[in-house]
Formats: sequence, structure tokens, C-alpha cells
Amino acid sequence: MAVKNLKFAILLLLWAALSAALFFCAAKPGKREKTNAGDFALQETPSEIKIASWNLGNYSSASRIIDGKFAPKYPKTESEKSRIAQIVCQINPDILFVQEMGAENFGEFLDRLKNAGIYYPYCEMLQNADNARCLAVVSKLPFEKTFKFDNLQFAYMGKPAKSPRGLLGVKVGGFYLFTAHLKSRRRAKNTDKHCGIFRKAE
Repeated sequence: MAVKNLKFAILLLLWAALSAALFFCAAKPGKREKTNAGDFALQETPSEIKIASWNLGNYSSASRIIDGKFAPKYPKTESEKSRIAQIVCQINPDILFVQEMGAENFGEFLDRLKNAGIYYPYCEMLQNADNARCLAVVSKLPFEKTFKFDNLQFAYMGKPAKSPRGLLGVKVGGFYLFTAHLKSRRRAKNTDKHCGIFRKAE
């Protein structure tokens, strides 16, 4: 019995000595490694990027139905604009592509988002013949490169055609991101119901 107690006491002392040694080794102050700005910037790079795309439905003065009546070149209502800014803030995307943005309304859109609490310092817009329905992108992250294709041509039912709104793209964080806005389904030819052939070619 005494031998067993002696062995237990020795093991207990060894464990205590080892624990103390490990503690002092861990707590011992040593030389701090130098941290440079590049390492800090790398740590600050987001591991995830949230991307959203939204057709804003004529964020411009355009023909629309107001109170059941047709109104030509009628601006988007303040309630709609405020709701859009609210939803964008709730989603809080790092990069937001938008379609049907009025060329003259883009600055106001950015200001509205900023006043609502979300700021996008980087932005691009692709203008085309239809300045009331442009493609645009806003971002919290800088663009490494931008791509604007405003002259996309293709064959349509045996004749040359052109995409009315083009293609807008950016390179961010090594990723290539693009947005397109296909031709509407309205004003289709009798031989191309809902512009299905045109939209597929586009």
C-alpha cells in the first residue's frame, strides 16, 4: 500500500512540475514579431463578398401607370425610391448591379443610399441609346478592371441586330462579374412572340 501511495505522490509531483514549466514557458515575454501594413491589409480583406443584382423598374422619368392612369415621362415616386434604399441597406451587398437606372438619376440614387446609411465609393455606368434604362454597378470594393460592351451585334432572323442595353462587367478580388438587361418582351414581331428569339440571340 505504501508503494502505491509513493508512486502516486511521485506522479503528482511530476505532473505539477511539468504544468509549472509549461506555464512559465508560455508566459515568458519574448521578442515580438514585426507586423507590416501588408499583413494587416491581408487580414482585413473580406473572406466573403455579397453580390446582388436588381432591376429597379425604371429608376427615371418614364411612362407608367399612376392611380390607374397612363402618365408619360413620370418620375419614380419618392415612396418607391425610399423603399429601394431601405431594402438595399437591409441586404447590405458589397457589390450591387442595377438595371433600368436613369443616367440623370444615378447621382441621386447614390446620395439616397448614403443618406440611408450605406456608402458605395466605387461606381460605373454603361450608357446607351436608352438613357432611361442604363446598366450600373456600385461597390464597396475597388474595381481592378471594368468592361463596357455597348456595341454587341448578332444575327436576328437573318438580319443584323444590336443589343439595346449592352453588357457591363467588373473585376473585383480576382472575380469577373457581369450584368445584362435583355430586351423587354413587349413590342415583339408576330413571328417572334415575346421576343423569345431575340432574347435568346442576345
